[in-house]
Amino acid sequence: DVLPTDPLTGMAAGAARDVDLLVCHTTEEYWLLDAVGSSAKVTTDEQLARFAEDFGLPDGLVAGYRAALPQAPVLDVYLAVFGDLLFGEYADRLAEVHARAGGRAFLSRFE
Repeated sequence: DVLPTDPLTGMAAGAARDVDLLVCHTTEEYWLLDAVGSSAKVTTDEQLARFAEDFGLPDGLVAGYRAALPQAPVLDVYLAVFGDLLFGEYADRLAEVHARAGGRAFLSRFE
């Protein structure tokens, strides 16, 4: 079987409102893509700033990650930010649309 629509649209329409939803991700989800060579190697502060600009990230977002990860190399900060953008943001959106459609949603994030 194939889903008749993408998950966000289906959840927003209430397609699974009778099913409790548990959405999980890890803080290092994106590290796998780096490990297999499928991620940009952002290793300088200039590259990190360019990434933030290219993706239109809010001012101070990268600085907040830097403050939370003070000893981390630039690559780890990049992987944390991009991982949250790809996995964390989508997980949040999926849970939100499910709840707005009348379902119960639970979020979990593993360190």
